Amino acid sequence: VVNGEPDDSSLFLVRPQIDSDEDVVQLTTTQVFTGTGNPVSVSDDGSIILFVDSENFIRFIFSDGTGEEVISEDGDWSSIALSPDGKRLAATSVFQDTTIYIFDLQDPERSQEITLYNPTTQEGVKADVTLYADALDWNLTSEFIIYDAYNSVPQANGDSLTFWSINLLDVDNEIIFPLFPALPEGLHTGNPSFGQTNDNVFAFDLYDEVNDLDEIWAGDVFTGSTNLIEDNGSSIGYPRYSPDDTELVFQRVEGDTPALRRISIGEDKITPESASEPYASEGQLPTWFTIGSRPETPTAIEEFAESQPGAFRLDQTSPNPFNPETVITYGLPAPAEVRLTIYDVTGGVVRILDSGFKPAGTFNLSWSGRDARGRPVGSGVYFYQLEVLEHGRKPVRLTRKMTVLH
Repeated sequence: VVNGEPDDSSLFLVRPQIDSDEDVVQLTTTQVFTGTGNPVSVSDDGSIILFVDSENFIRFIFSDGTGEEVISEDGDWSSIALSPDGKRLAATSVFQDTTIYIFDLQDPERSQEITLYNPTTQEGVKADVTLYADALDWNLTSEFIIYDAYNSVPQANGDSLTFWSINLLDVDNEIIFPLFPALPEGLHTGNPSFGQTNDNVFAFDLYDEVNDLDEIWAGDVFTGSTNLIEDNGSSIGYPRYSPDDTELVFQRVEGDTPALRRISIGEDKITPESASEPYASEGQLPTWFTIGSRPETPTAIEEFAESQPGAFRLDQTSPNPFNPETVITYGLPAPAEVRLTIYDVTGGVVRILDSGFKPAGTFNLSWSGRDARGRPVGSGVYFYQLEVLEHGRKPVRLTRKMTVLH
């Protein structure tokens, strides 16, 4: 948490349950840059914290408060996001440029400077209207970045229409996808962040410029569903999911000082269960994390055991990304009614690839990147979902992503 006092923007560690002063500890007296939605990023295991200081240098510090040092050569940085696999750091600069910088921390020669554009719904058409990006967050597999961008579109009368939008960036292939259609003038979406156990879901701000009102929302990339979480007055919220995705934490200005609030989220990860409650006074720009490791990658023996259909499974397509064809594999431990459906990023059905009653076993299906009418689909991210219906049981749904390249 960044201190919200007017004369101090130092970094604090705050436990989720505050019972005493020992649960609120100053990590460093170094001042944090507060002109962005993402000046702080934490490694997936919670051991390392990176942050942008008030002079716009990137700093490193262990989460126990030791080892602080400056790690960037220049003081040019604004937002940062460390990938969950720890291999890449995404950053934006303090300048009005159209770039997201991807630093490869293992092989610097593979670092990227990705020029942003505003994607349109028309295949192959890009609009060079993006001025700069701000808030950034990686998905769980370290393949995609969700970000917000400030755009300016010239108008016939000589003025410009400016707006914030949220997009998804396929980093390796440098492809950008819009998550929302164009909004009415004066409405902006921004400050997106993924769920921490399910990166189909994300939280964000919806800001009404005309009425100076902000709302906290959450959405599901796969289904296209969005829900209002809570009105936030005129305060930008910078919402973040808890490590188990059961809550959101966000900031709200009370008087002249920002404070943090928490709200419980339902099983779908995007529906509020109650009104928010106060959490920490004089706090801003929260980043909620856990110290510890996720389950280890299975060994070859474990992978072999998992390859035998003792449980429903849906494998990652191979190859991925692909052109012109990929293979989807799924497994059934028992006979069941199934449906394998391909969706686009808006949740629209592209094609039902397989359906019907199937015996137990492993099934491989090829997809050539064509819709139900045999037309080639455009380059981009697609979802494939396996639905399994067993008599008397709740349906099982497994979903994965894949990327089509042309």
